[in-house]
Amino acid sequence: MSNYDVAIIGAGIVGCSAAWLLNRQGLRVAVLEKGRIGGEQSSRNAGFIRQQGRDLREIPMARRALALWRQISAEVATDIGFHDDGILAPTSDAGQLEKMRRWAALAAQSGLHSQVMSRQEVSAFVPRLRGNYEGGLFTADDAWAEPDLATEALAGLVRSRGVVVHERCVAKRIVTQGGHVSGIETEAGFIGAGRVIVTAGVWAADLLAPFRVSLPLNDLRVSLASTEPFDHGLTHPIWLPDVLARPRKDGGLTIGPGTDGPFDFDISPRGIRLAPRFVPALLKRPSGVRINLGRHFIDDPRRRSAYRGDDASRYDAIRVPEPEPTAAIIDRCMAALRRRFGYGAELRIARRWAGRIDVTPDALPVVDQLPQHPGIVLISGLSGHGFGAGPALGEMAAELAQTGACSLPRADFSLDRFEKKYFLTAESVL
Repeated sequence: MSNYDVAIIGAGIVGCSAAWLLNRQGLRVAVLEKGRIGGEQSSRNAGFIRQQGRDLREIPMARRALALWRQISAEVATDIGFHDDGILAPTSDAGQLEKMRRWAALAAQSGLHSQVMSRQEVSAFVPRLRGNYEGGLFTADDAWAEPDLATEALAGLVRSRGVVVHERCVAKRIVTQGGHVSGIETEAGFIGAGRVIVTAGVWAADLLAPFRVSLPLNDLRVSLASTEPFDHGLTHPIWLPDVLARPRKDGGLTIGPGTDGPFDFDISPRGIRLAPRFVPALLKRPSGVRINLGRHFIDDPRRRSAYRGDDASRYDAIRVPEPEPTAAIIDRCMAALRRRFGYGAELRIARRWAGRIDVTPDALPVVDQLPQHPGIVLISGLSGHGFGAGPALGEMAAELAQTGACSLPRADFSLDRFEKKYFLTAESVL
């Protein structure tokens, strides 16, 4: 296999965005994907491109991501269902509305303007919505797109411009010589590269284990569904405490857990080992996570062993994992939609799916270089924010790989923060 300036491990939205931006700079770029493009988190999310309610430390990144999404939508060859005219998060809790009001005032200091709607304004904006809502948070330029189309389209764009994308190509190990990166050993052979960007999602900690990196990642399983096309009456995504609903390009809705969850934490040996680091976040929203003991306790170590091993016959088990969606969560979302919007028999499920998201103890991403190997750039722990923030994270990765610095602030996303202290994302309201 060939030599490149930069090799990227992971063909999700972050990896493909980094490739897009590095290619613009005239660099030779290869992207390695163990399965298929966007096969995991990047195609299994709700499609929100959200600034609204973010931790204040993420706002510059979220704002930059939106600008890059607009460029991507204009450059790709297909319609990815991109819209940038706002997301609404109503609440029936007066205390939560006050938190939204305080957050909006703080976010405005970073140049992000959100409107705290009154009860009457929410009713006028979503006439079909039932219930007694105190108001809601509306960010007029928040956006959304179709996840299963967007990453594929971006990968097609970078391929057309000369980026080499290897699918079904497991990156077995990053090779260094004398402290410098020389390339990647893959199942298809050696790829030479002086810089490597790791955007491997839930697999990042396993890939970097030989470098003794302290990367406390757990994963949550998120269950979502799409409906058949019907006259749902929604023009914008809406994020209620008990359900989210996003209009789809095909005329249906993407639905999933609301701002209060729940999400599934499937216990694994790794999860038990890291559990103390996640206790503060769990205590903050105890009802938002369902804790389960089942097959994942056995399957997760097996999959990680296959990923770290050299037996190519085991790779098919990890190409594109298919987590099982939780039927009870989808049923709860369907019931909430019927209750909140008065839908009847016309509301029918077309497809159910689940995805695993890599989460950090503070729900903020890692954007850094490895301390002893600055030629290795790590983007990880995206904590459910990766699709929306993906282009900005890709840009930060590209900048780190080229110059060792970022144009966006990243001090709060450093890898060494986990060695110093625990902290919660207190400014996040959604």
